[in-house]
Amino acid sequence: MKFASQEKEPIGLQMGPLIDVVFLLLIFFLLATVFKIERQLISPLPGVSTKEVPKEIPKQITINITTNGIVLIHKKEYGLPSSEELPELRAMLTEFTQFFKDPVVIIIPEKGVKYNRVINVLDVCAAADISKISFAAVAAESK
Repeated sequence: MKFASQEKEPIGLQMGPLIDVVFLLLIFFLLATVFKIERQLISPLPGVSTKEVPKEIPKQITINITTNGIVLIHKKEYGLPSSEELPELRAMLTEFTQFFKDPVVIIIPEKGVKYNRVINVLDVCAAADISKISFAAVAAESK
């Protein structure tokens, strides 16, 4: 028995759906991409500066207060531990404010210093017309 042969269409690649899929993938990746904006870091190159030297040099004084109530500036004692007025410290700070405008005072009390002693130093700073005062703490020793 002889069967009738059917003519088969040649298998071809349909371009329409393929182009649709490519465009959908392109749109997906465009929307899913995060564009990073690169910013330029502007820094001057080393060389000769044409700027003038500032007229005011900011100065700071570091005042250490020990647990005994001793007030130290650069390892020099100012005032007795029993003195509340601290006249030597006041004279030094007043003289310092005459040379430098708006000096910065950093007070570093040791652990265990009485609050009254810190208040005495703050009073002396106020009497010397110093308004920029900050506190610093010494880091605890690790065991």
